[in-house]
Formats: sequence, structure tokens, C-alpha cells
Amino acid sequence: MMMVNVGACLRGFAFVSLATCSHRLTGWNAVKSRVEQLGLQMTDNQVKDATNKIKELADVRTQSMEDVDTVLRVYHSGVVSGELEIGDRQTFDRLLQRHRDLSNASPTEESLPSTEPTPVAV
Repeated sequence: MMMVNVGACLRGFAFVSLATCSHRLTGWNAVKSRVEQLGLQMTDNQVKDATNKIKELADVRTQSMEDVDTVLRVYHSGVVSGELEIGDRQTFDRLLQRHRDLSNASPTEESLPSTEPTPVAV
């Protein structure tokens, strides 16, 4: 089976295909292009670090573009907040898990606005 890197063919158009970014053989330049498309400010070393995580996750299961974007956004957020430094895998894993937990949390009755009228003090 021949694999074509569509992103490399259309590099001049800043096009990054799903296959380019979410595969185990993803190059950091393809991820860097996606970072730019998302409007995130990251150094080359930060992009390379995030690319390593994308590759690690791609070893476990196929990553969607949404998965890739989430990794990039969480990485960027961690760097901007000062929580994450290049190569800090434990912190990055914790930030990704926290994001997943918040994304998967369904609203509970306690967090929903009350439909009961608020008592007024007289």
C-alpha cells in the first residue's frame, strides 16, 4: 500500500490533511503548519514536543483532526499558563486528562440553573 503525503504535495497552500497530522509517521513540519492554521504561537521545539505526543497517541489508536487539535490547544494552553515546559510528559498527560475529564463531564442537576423562583426578602 502506497502512502501519499498530501500535505507535502500542497505545502504552498498551507493544506494539512487528516492523514498527514494524525499518523504515526507525522512530521513536525506538518504539525507546525496545523499550529499556524489554528493561530497558536509555539516555538519549533514546542511543536516538536507536541508532535511526539501526537505520535505516541497514534500508536494507540488513529487520531482524528479534532484529537490533534485538542493536543495542540492543550499543549499551547499549558505553555501559556506556565504549567508546562518542553519535555514535561507527566504534566502534559495530566493536562490532557483534565481536559478529557472536563469534556466528558455531563452537567449535573446541581450545576444546572434552578427553575424554582428565588425567594424575595420583605
